[in-house]
Amino acid sequence: MCTAKLEALEVARGHDGLLRGRPEPTLLLGLGVTTPAGPLLVTRNVVRFGTVPAIPATSLPREVVRLTADHDGSPVSFFLLALAFEEDGGDDVSAIFGALEAPVRWSVCSRGAPVLEPLDIAEASAAFGARPVVVEPMLDGGPVSSESDELVGATFLVMATDKPRRGVVRLHFVSDDGRNDWTARVFVTVRSSR
Repeated sequence: MCTAKLEALEVARGHDGLLRGRPEPTLLLGLGVTTPAGPLLVTRNVVRFGTVPAIPATSLPREVVRLTADHDGSPVSFFLLALAFEEDGGDDVSAIFGALEAPVRWSVCSRGAPVLEPLDIAEASAAFGARPVVVEPMLDGGPVSSESDELVGATFLVMATDKPRRGVVRLHFVSDDGRNDWTARVFVTVRSSR
């Protein structure tokens, strides 16, 4: 069993565009399992923090955000795909949240890799280690596009089903221009099936 509880969002830098005020951070979280048959989403959540009153800041979720995934022994690993948006219109957030339902539509590229090579969720789950990886998310083979909301960044985390784990992980999101720099603190627990 895997549980991911969002504790807080740290906003080191935030920008809402020219003369538009403070950012309204929104996180999309998808927790799933990879199996020999492919990746499956178990649960997802959208977390809106509202307008950040001052920067830097640590914002708490308005309600408890806990995602839980269980397995019957066949999954190879758990995965957490987290996307951060500076939400304005909400249309992109809504569409991307809907797309999380189908992990087979997603691929990711490690943002720190010398060559950006897209990996589907199963490949990323096998290739990435136990630390969060800042990624470029891709949907249906192309970059995630947004018009009404700004994609700040994405992070991918893999957790083995056979290795107990308990502790805080830091999911970092930074926009291409560096004006938005956020980190989500997530407490992760994995109970081994062995």
